[in-house]
Amino acid sequence: MLQLALKRADHGELDRSAIEVAYSSASGQLDLIGDILDIARIESGRLSLNPERANLRRLVESILRVFDGQ
Repeated sequence: MLQLALKRADHGELDRSAIEVAYSSASGQLDLIGDILDIARIESGRLSLNPERANLRRLVESILRVFDGQ
């Protein structure tokens, strides 16, 4: 739903920024749910790990945007 709101062109810059923060927060919550499920898999011995590259700069900037609005 937030993706659709981001695609609309009739937002002011402040509204767009708020929608981007909400989208980022929702994505973070989905990641947290995935992490909780991973913990359950670890505890049951069913988790296999696959290393992958991450963009640390983008991650930190995303976190800063979330907390910047508070």
